Amino acid sequence: MQAREAVEVAKKHVVELFEAEPIQEIGLEEIELHSGTWSVTIGFTRHWPVSSGVLKSLGGAGRTYKIVSIDDETGSVQSLRHREVSRDGSNGQ
Repeated sequence: MQAREAVEVAKKHVVELFEAEPIQEIGLEEIELHSGTWSVTIGFTRHWPVSSGVLKSLGGAGRTYKIVSIDDETGSVQSLRHREVSRDGSNGQ
C-alpha cells in the first residue's frame, strides 16, 4: 500500500464513523509507516453549539485529531485513537 492509499482509507473511515456529526475541513495532518502499520493522523473541525467560554469566541469550532492505524498489507483499519494536541501545537502525548 502506498502512502496516498493509506490517507484515502483513513479519511474514508473517519467520514463514515462521524457521519452523524457535523464535521468539516477534513485533512491529513501526519503519516508514518512503522512495522507494517500506517499511522495516519486526520484532523477535522467540529462545530458545536456553545453558550460561553473560549469556544464561543472561536465560533464554536474546535479542531479534532484522530490517529487511524491501517495494516499495510491488507489495507484494513486496525484502530482509531484520539490524539491530544496542546494549545501551543505540540504533541500532548
